[in-house]
Amino acid sequence: MDVTEYILTVISKESLEEKLWYLVGALGDGSLYMDGDKYVIEYGQKDVLWLEIAIKMRIEALGYKPYLVKHKGGKYHKLKVYSKALYQILKSLNNNDIANISINHFVSYLRGFFDAEGTITKQDSKRIYARISQKNRELLYKISLRLRSELGINATDPFINDKAGVYVIQIPNYHLDRFISIIKPCHPSKITKYIALRNIPLTSFLSST
Repeated sequence: MDVTEYILTVISKESLEEKLWYLVGALGDGSLYMDGDKYVIEYGQKDVLWLEIAIKMRIEALGYKPYLVKHKGGKYHKLKVYSKALYQILKSLNNNDIANISINHFVSYLRGFFDAEGTITKQDSKRIYARISQKNRELLYKISLRLRSELGINATDPFINDKAGVYVIQIPNYHLDRFISIIKPCHPSKITKYIALRNIPLTSFLSST
């Protein structure tokens, strides 16, 4: 099994509701908008594999047809869906308070949110950590609280990143493996970076998640 097969396995084990919650979380790199009388769901990122695998496969599993579009310059891609039904479902779910959704739905939401807004960073030769960035401090606080209280993952309260002007929560090195194992990210380059920074074989990653 390779990274793509791992992601497809994660997707195959999600319920339809969990797939929807992933897509809601992934709206950190997406948007819902009207184009004239058309209802549009759009996700955009440089990593086209994330769009083609993690986003496209979930949307198709839900019965909708996405379109992949190369943005100007060729380094940025957008995946679009024209559907009033899916637009209304995602908009309705996105209006929920994530502090009150079920833990399974929260994990699915966070899987998408981390794929869109998260990073894995090397602190020094031995320690790496995960970060999630957002302008919405209250949202990050609710995520951090549920990570600590329900999933046993020690995440910081939101703090300001002066350089980027956004809020950040951080998962430290000693809880990063637990975070990855529970959340099961589906972003190919973030999985690859985690494996490289941990200096572990792909087989070890697959067996631990």
